[in-house]
Amino acid sequence: MGAGISGPLVMPAWCDPQSRHFRPLGWFDTLVGLLMVDDERFVFATPSGVEFNALRSEARLKWRRGNGFGTIPKFDLSIPQGSFRLYLSRPGQGAPQCGRRIAPISVVSATTLSRFSGSSVPSPTSGSNGGDATPPGHCAP
Repeated sequence: MGAGISGPLVMPAWCDPQSRHFRPLGWFDTLVGLLMVDDERFVFATPSGVEFNALRSEARLKWRRGNGFGTIPKFDLSIPQGSFRLYLSRPGQGAPQCGRRIAPISVVSATTLSRFSGSSVPSPTSGSNGGDATPPGHCAP
């Protein structure tokens, strides 16, 4: 992925599976889960399961600029399974909060990425945060 980076990058993300530019009905159908990226692939998992798992060599990524200061970082990901707009922060007040929503998928997602990439992903439930499944610094409930 780059010099000095080892292992996969795992972060909370919001996904619009229809990659819409305009959302007249709000954020109710936005998926919240974990985005995992390593040298080989992109994986997005929700409590319902893995939404997509694509090789980076088959993917096109386009960063989307926002209008103004404080704009939510987002990009469009085109893969053989379809196009997805991913937000790296909660995209709006009506969008679902991640909180403990991602806790059940944290270990499963880490295992999924490890299986596909051969990488070892640390479990967010391991460590010194008292067994709280929400990784420190991410999506407090």
